[in-house]
Amino acid sequence: MSRNIMYPHIDKPWMKYYDSVKVNSEDPKTNLADYIKQKNSKNRNGIAGTYYTSKNKL
Repeated sequence: MSRNIMYPHIDKPWMKYYDSVKVNSEDPKTNLADYIKQKNSKNRNGIAGTYYTSKNKL
């Protein structure tokens, strides 16, 4: 019988909504900027993001 301890950080009730493949996947070993550069390698002249009116290229 499963017993709830009633501490959300221990019971983790939200985990029932996630797929086990996503939960057990490995985190990327790079920072966010390098990850965006890697995924956007085929479109290097495009805009990576906008912040208000300034356009940022990585």
